[in-house]
Amino acid sequence: MKHLQDHLCTIFPIVLLTVVTTAAVDPELSHADFVPVWEEHIYRPHPAHFRYDPTIIPDSKTISDLNQQPESGEASTSNALPSFVTISQHPIPAFRDASGREWGPFELNPIHFQALEYPLSMRELEHLSKDHNLPGDVTSNGPPTFSLASRRSLPSAIRPVVFNPQPEILTQISEVIQARLAKAGIPLDTISHDNPLQQGTYLPPPLRRTQNGLEFPSELLEGRYSEILYHRIRHPSPEPTLFTFPVAVGGRIRYVLAATAKPAPHTPMRWGTRTTSTLWLFYEPRYTRSVFSGEPMQRGVSLLGAMFLPKFAEDALVQSGVLIAYPSLRRGAR
Repeated sequence: MKHLQDHLCTIFPIVLLTVVTTAAVDPELSHADFVPVWEEHIYRPHPAHFRYDPTIIPDSKTISDLNQQPESGEASTSNALPSFVTISQHPIPAFRDASGREWGPFELNPIHFQALEYPLSMRELEHLSKDHNLPGDVTSNGPPTFSLASRRSLPSAIRPVVFNPQPEILTQISEVIQARLAKAGIPLDTISHDNPLQQGTYLPPPLRRTQNGLEFPSELLEGRYSEILYHRIRHPSPEPTLFTFPVAVGGRIRYVLAATAKPAPHTPMRWGTRTTSTLWLFYEPRYTRSVFSGEPMQRGVSLLGAMFLPKFAEDALVQSGVLIAYPSLRRGAR
């Protein structure tokens, strides 16, 4: 019987509904981590179906404990993470960049962005910056059109989500933001009283080693970081949390989506930490060419990077026209 079921599942794809949690949710917690995730593919076990509790940010001792193998005859603990989220014991070695500045070593963490600085042109991440999908430009595509998607088509418009930290667009985003904040008289300070990292600094992404090199965990991209966009478009809050950010790169305009988010669970900053910083995530629509017309077609998004900015930065950037509040999905769409 089981053989027959396996055979039928191979022939007929089905829709798998992965329920993240049924427990009571902290009202301060981002909805992105507590929603059903629809995955349309042939049914089969896959690491991306695993959902861990995003409120648990492991410290170094916890990480060490999780990586210890139980003694013979000892039952494994209930909080142990599966092997595909085990933190690598092989950090990125220290190195010097083209200017002679020394960086690292960098520990790998597949759980969240790290609250420290890293070079955007890091050699170990070059393969992640090579995306052959076309970025949007003002003449052919204009601003992203997620607001025109229906309730059912929106998830497929957002996915797949890939990590694509292109140094040229990240540098331009940073330069525009810092120039506008300086003009508004808003200084960049440390992100919190106990972390000297400067606001406006890009954070090293979650990474793990694979046979193809360092990779951003796919279960985070297709889960947490796709749901952030989905909920900000489908269920906008009274105060805007998603913005369009036109950026000039290489002589054309590329349309970035900038989303605000609570630091936890995206960074090691714990719930309730007193801070004057807001976490910002930057995305960009991705395009492929239609096989029929050859015209660009929107297909998924790229997660570009994340940084902390002062809490007052949003008002200054909106008032100066750098950020434009993104329209929500029209009412009544199905």
